[in-house]
Amino acid sequence: MQQEERVANDILHVAVKGKRKRNYKKGTTYIPPKPHLRPAFDRGKEKFENNIKKFVEGE
Repeated sequence: MQQEERVANDILHVAVKGKRKRNYKKGTTYIPPKPHLRPAFDRGKEKFENNIKKFVEGE
């Protein structure tokens, strides 16, 4: 009976916890999420760089 309750609690705990599946208990080390840039950033990158160059040159 206790084993079933424990399993049910573990399942609920994981479901409520969120997207991150890492378990931070005693003895584990923190692994930060990997940074990434959105695809929209890549699409506007050249335009942004050109605007910065124009601003720096004083146009």
